[in-house]
Amino acid sequence: MTPEPTAGFYRTMGVEAFVRRFGYPDTRGREARLNFGGIYRYGALPNARTKCAVFVEGFDPATGKIDDINGGIYLRHAGGDDAAVWTIRGMMAHWNRKHTQAVYVPSMFSNPPPEYQYG
Repeated sequence: MTPEPTAGFYRTMGVEAFVRRFGYPDTRGREARLNFGGIYRYGALPNARTKCAVFVEGFDPATGKIDDINGGIYLRHAGGDDAAVWTIRGMMAHWNRKHTQAVYVPSMFSNPPPEYQYG
């Protein structure tokens, strides 16, 4: 996920310390190598190798709205430590920088045959 985390162990201690703490030995047997990867889904059990799971705070899925701007997406270790955090404030700032010059063009699609109209 981009951008990099804006809080948590990753941010305060750096990527090397993060991999040393939350990573796992290489699955192909390469000695002295640690990896951090896997699939992380909101609401799922912690990843078997890293013992980390995704939590979302500050967003209400029932309303589809942010209800606490101080929340974020948390990659949390089973021991309770926040391994990496993408704060809502940080994600919104990144989105604004990334899309500050974006242009949105309305369009319509009909099928069959595939036809497109742009406004």
